[in-house]
Amino acid sequence: MVSQLELSTDDHVAYETKMVDSVIPCLVQLAVTAVDDNKRKVINHEVLLRTRDERPYVRKLALRTVSAFYDRLGEEFLSLLPETVPFIGEAMEDDEPEVEKEAQNLSAVIQRYLGEDISNYLKA
Repeated sequence: MVSQLELSTDDHVAYETKMVDSVIPCLVQLAVTAVDDNKRKVINHEVLLRTRDERPYVRKLALRTVSAFYDRLGEEFLSLLPETVPFIGEAMEDDEPEVEKEAQNLSAVIQRYLGEDISNYLKA
């Protein structure tokens, strides 16, 4: 299912629409039903790997997917923060402004549940 984030298309608007309307909600529901942290870790890691894709629109939607995980699971997903932080740090330095902005949005979402500034974790 995660590989759907890598669908190749020239129509970036249609790609984003499909991801936001169908694929991201499916991945979020998969994470919700995977009550075992190890299964969530695998799903999260596979999505995070897509933040290193050569295509900026894939990187952006992968970050949006992780944001959706936190939006839906909240504090339950914080156990995966240590593995998530390096990917956020990389995305914050992305050459593409849209990817960088999505990383900032993800950081803000996590901060809501963490209750503290995530930048301390990004510097470590």
